[in-house]
Amino acid sequence: MADSQPCWGNAPHYQEAEAQVTVLSADLSADFVSPVHDHARGQLIYAPKGIIMANVDGKSWVLSPTRAAWVTPSAPHSIACLTHSHISTLYVDSALCERLPQDSCLMSITPLFKEMVRKLSSFPDHFDPDSAKARLIPSVIDELQALPLQPLVLTMPTDRRLRRMCERLQRSPAYDAPIHVLAKEAGLSSRHLMRLFHIETGMQFGTWRQQMRLMASLPFLADGVPVMRASQNVGYNSVAAFSTAFKRTFGTSPSQYFLPDSAECAAPLSRK
Repeated sequence: MADSQPCWGNAPHYQEAEAQVTVLSADLSADFVSPVHDHARGQLIYAPKGIIMANVDGKSWVLSPTRAAWVTPSAPHSIACLTHSHISTLYVDSALCERLPQDSCLMSITPLFKEMVRKLSSFPDHFDPDSAKARLIPSVIDELQALPLQPLVLTMPTDRRLRRMCERLQRSPAYDAPIHVLAKEAGLSSRHLMRLFHIETGMQFGTWRQQMRLMASLPFLADGVPVMRASQNVGYNSVAAFSTAFKRTFGTSPSQYFLPDSAECAAPLSRK
């Protein structure tokens, strides 16, 4: 299937396929937005080309050719393309998901896994149990299970005042209003805003804002914008401070993040 506007929430063919792992590929326009939906199968949302924002169960990730979102069965999610993108979504039978992360998460895509997905997507939907596709699926699951986890997650608050504030900051990451100004705009005191924000997101506001800015820098870096200008576009006055925060979070420098081998170089999280 290759369609600029695929119906992501209504893909029974892929949900009910014989294969325990099947792939849906599509080209998506830069303004594509899917509705919130869920699947009985687990799902790996992977974009070999382009930049995509994935919202999964109240958390947000920026996906790139080296970063993919693992979505557990029945987890509500949606995607929004930040650039023209090509997407390859793996649907994984729920029985196999017991071997995979039990919480939705961001994963690094290795060159080997990228080639596995490309090969799997080249096979026909219907296949013989003794076919090459059938033999490849266990290896795909083994490699998926071993993919490094990535640390950056942006949890959105549910309180409408805080969510409106956060959505505004996401639209204008360089907006540098101090906390007392943001609190006034939200109709809250600074103390109430900080306390409620931590309750809603589990993060201090300053930490959330830094992670939001780092995520907002990724589309600029993907487009080849120089690191200095990308850092300024998201509100950093110092490229050194931006680079330090970026490497501490992603395990690699801004200039190397989108290189083909960056997913293998980045520091993985431990699987507990």
